[in-house]
Amino acid sequence: MSKTRKLTVVNEAWNALFKKHNLLKKIDADGFVSISAKQIKVFREPRLMVKFDSKHLLPDVFVKNHLSILPVSRNEYRIFRVDPYHNLEEVEDRAEKVEMPKGLQTLSAAAINSEAVAINCAMASGILSDFLDEEKLTATISGRIGSPNFDFRIMDVNKKDHKIHVQKAQLEIDSTVEGVGSIAVIEAKREVLPDFMVRQLYYPYRLLKGKESVTKKVRPVFLIYSNGFFCLYEYKFDDLNRYDSIRLVRSKRYSIEDTTVQLDDVCSLLGEIKRCVKEPHIPFPQADSFERVVNLCELLLGSELTFEGITNEYTFDMRQAHYYVAAARYLGLVSQVGQGCDAAFPLSSRCREILKRPYKDRQLDFCRCILEHRVFNQSFRLLCDKGAIPEVEEVVRIMKRCKLYNVNSEVTYGRRARTVIAWLRWIYKLASTEE
Repeated sequence: MSKTRKLTVVNEAWNALFKKHNLLKKIDADGFVSISAKQIKVFREPRLMVKFDSKHLLPDVFVKNHLSILPVSRNEYRIFRVDPYHNLEEVEDRAEKVEMPKGLQTLSAAAINSEAVAINCAMASGILSDFLDEEKLTATISGRIGSPNFDFRIMDVNKKDHKIHVQKAQLEIDSTVEGVGSIAVIEAKREVLPDFMVRQLYYPYRLLKGKESVTKKVRPVFLIYSNGFFCLYEYKFDDLNRYDSIRLVRSKRYSIEDTTVQLDDVCSLLGEIKRCVKEPHIPFPQADSFERVVNLCELLLGSELTFEGITNEYTFDMRQAHYYVAAARYLGLVSQVGQGCDAAFPLSSRCREILKRPYKDRQLDFCRCILEHRVFNQSFRLLCDKGAIPEVEEVVRIMKRCKLYNVNSEVTYGRRARTVIAWLRWIYKLASTEE
């Protein structure tokens, strides 16, 4: 486990909590432990201590002992050995093109800077109507709401069934939209995620299913907006009373912008780069998802954040925050102001201009940022010559010729080569899957 992650405030606070209240011993004895918001607040604000929207954000003591935490009331949480997350399924690469209504002056596909705006764009463009097969939709419930009292069951990692009683726990609904035949409760994110906390759909689902006035079908929907694409997932709970009975019904990808990029466009771009930039004195990237590099830039568009701010606001852990910020800095997309824990990371003027551009131009600009660096330039040329992604050994040979900053050992070369290959795949996929 990385040292930077262990030193986060949340990790230290949870370590202290576990030690003070001897929580592990109680969990080993009873299979769970309850902890109050008051007990948590002694060390840190509870809302910051329990916000683990993705599995990799869990504190070290939770990961090491296979633990998770769920709210059971406004002031109480249960810690036990369950997996309350669901891995996001792959969505087909092809995206259906939709258009925003003409004449809108306060809603634009070029300025989607929050989950609420993403949902509004999905509503206005007809994405939600198409996905839900509802001709007319009306936005209804949203915001923070107290849950009803209800029970559910969930299996722990040892196959033991737990019955949980929830009493007026606080939940937050991003949006609810109602059509003639169904009601969709929507959880939205502006981040590329590997998984999500099922509670974000299950608790609102139980809220609506518990209302006597609701007779229409209730449909849990997870929505991700990132880099020009809307990915929607509809889920179903096969057993109303089982938290872990979640199942994907369908998924679909949409875009408001023209997302057509041809391989010829990238090849032309490669020809325009007559001279590569000087290798920066910044750690060579170890961030395998270029989508998350772009996503980080989108998230930083609204504010300059520290490493801790990035981990608190979004689903990056401290280690990922370091890796992805370094990758964005390497490409000249993000700069650094200050040092140490208090350093902030504003977008560069170049990145701000890129993010204003239409999808195709934006993607080609990101490709240019990558291919201006000699390692990536030569590796992509090798890809074009071979007609296939280069092997790790081939990329390592190129890297060694380029005299990279602070890359010395064979192990490090191999790790960084995998990032090069992942970014090449991103470029190749970008230019070969859209119609």
